[in-house]
Amino acid sequence: MLKELKIKLENDLNKSLISSSCLLDNLSIMNEDSRKSSSYVDPKNIPFYYYLGKHFISNNLLEIGVGAGLNSACYLKSVKLIDNYLGFQQKTSEFYTKRFAEKNIKKNVKSLEIYHGNINDKEFNEKLIKNKWNLAIFDIEESYDKTLFKLTEVWKNLNYNALLVINQVKSSDIINKVFVNFLKINNVGGEILNTRYGVGLILK
Repeated sequence: MLKELKIKLENDLNKSLISSSCLLDNLSIMNEDSRKSSSYVDPKNIPFYYYLGKHFISNNLLEIGVGAGLNSACYLKSVKLIDNYLGFQQKTSEFYTKRFAEKNIKKNVKSLEIYHGNINDKEFNEKLIKNKWNLAIFDIEESYDKTLFKLTEVWKNLNYNALLVINQVKSSDIINKVFVNFLKINNVGGEILNTRYGVGLILK
């Protein structure tokens, strides 16, 4: 199933069926200048999540590393409507507001929650265990140990046959190492897609 999904996604990516601007121009972003950036317009970056929604439909979506919610918003443009969304944004010294993500995601979700804090906070854990998640999007980089810990917490709360999507597998040495070792630790297979930053796929 995972290899078939990879082939379908790569086929869509190579055809560039939809542009980034088509997906993102009506979404709210934190810095308007970023609309001119190469990562914004790259057809092998954000559009991946739209294609993912064509080929893997989930009613429960978990996202680690929400930001402005652009990844999930593009996924939801394809899926249209889901029951539950839980987003996590790591608390740091930098200012963060969840209002951009909420605005971008809320119309496609029946139940929406975004938590800004630490992954082991009791409040977040209570939200996490309320559902068994069918899809998790992971787009956050910290130290090796912290990243692996977060990924493990996500994995524990995924349904059987759930899909784990990990960004930056090619662009980040830390994420690549976590991805490779995570496969070994859990004795599972994975696939890597040639997106802008490299996306890893793992099926539970």
